Amino acid sequence: MLEQLNEKDFGTPRRISEQEVTLEIDGMQVTVAAGTSIMRAAAEGGVNVPKLCATDSLEPFGSCRLCLVEIEGRKGYPASCTTPAEQGMKVRTQSPKLQALRKGVMELYKFVQQGGVLITEGGTATIFPEYNLTPGVTVEQGNAAARGCAINLLAQIKAALGDLDKVVRVVRIGGFVNSAPDFLDGPKVLNGASDLMVAAFGDKGRHARTTVGVASLPADAAVEVEGLFEVS
Repeated sequence: MLEQLNEKDFGTPRRISEQEVTLEIDGMQVTVAAGTSIMRAAAEGGVNVPKLCATDSLEPFGSCRLCLVEIEGRKGYPASCTTPAEQGMKVRTQSPKLQALRKGVMELYKFVQQGGVLITEGGTATIFPEYNLTPGVTVEQGNAAARGCAINLLAQIKAALGDLDKVVRVVRIGGFVNSAPDFLDGPKVLNGASDLMVAAFGDKGRHARTTVGVASLPADAAVEVEGLFEVS
């Protein structure tokens, strides 16, 4: 598991389609299968879009918001991992505005290390901003969002320590679930984060945990996860 997390990849899974689309990324023409994300199209064209949570072994979550891009004729700055490439699209992956936005995102990905203790925070998933965990969003989707948060935490650990092998023990995971007052399956949602920690670290990944249902989260995220780790 740790070896897989350290490998470079295309950011999002490969799409297979008989239809192809051609778009322009940073002035370069790229042709990919229909349904391919902008992030993967860029990677296939040799352009690396900054990312933390994206991996080609999982469906994209759009949770870290580091992979923002500009698309000519469109408002806002969509996440390249969750935005499909379209015929004739013109994309910019680098600009002063994007650099400023990404800097702001990274300032939210904070960690504090004191001796052998590492605290990480801010792992969020916003894969369904129009919903909270109420009818219309399944527990399975929430579980997948929590897994995406945990991937963010692993990225922060690697940024702090340089090597995931320096984790001695996952001590505690805390989770907040954007949900209605009568939603009682918060622990099932947070299992997505807990299961990933055990998959990544084995017995060292078994931890104490709290799950709290809340009325809202920053950026209307569905789930937020924080962690406490013993490190060497």
